[in-house]
Amino acid sequence: ASAANAAATKGTKEATIVAEKAAAVEAAAIRTAKEVAQAKIAAAKETAARDGAVEEARQEAAAKIAAEAEAAAMSACVEDEAAALKKSVKSRITCVTEKLRSCLISKKNAKKAAALGFGIWGAATGVGWAMQNFGNGPRKD
Repeated sequence: ASAANAAATKGTKEATIVAEKAAAVEAAAIRTAKEVAQAKIAAAKETAARDGAVEEARQEAAAKIAAEAEAAAMSACVEDEAAALKKSVKSRITCVTEKLRSCLISKKNAKKAAALGFGIWGAATGVGWAMQNFGNGPRKD
C-alpha cells in the first residue's frame, strides 16, 4: 500500500509539475499576447496620431485656400463696386454738363435778359412813385 501511495504521490507530483509547466506556458502565452496587443495599440495610436496630423494639415490647407478665395472674391467685389460708382458719378456729371449747355444763353440773349430785368425794376419803381404822389399820399399811422 505504501508503494501504491508512493506511486500515487509521485504521479500527483508529476501531474502537479506538468500542470505548473502548462500554467507557466499559458501565462507566458498570455504575457506575449498582452505585449503583442499593447504593441498593436501603440502602433494604432501612432498611426492615428500621424493620420490626425495629416488630416489637421489638410484641413488647415483647405481653410487657407478658402480664406484666399474669399479675399479674392471680396477684392473683386470691391473693384466692381468702385467701377460702378465711378461710372455712376461720371454719368451724373455728364448729365449735369449737358443740361447746363442746353440752358446756357448766348451773349445776345444775356443782354436782352438784363434789359428786361432792368425794365421790370424801372416799371415797378415808377408805379410806386406814381401811387405815392398821385394817390391819397403816404399813410400816416
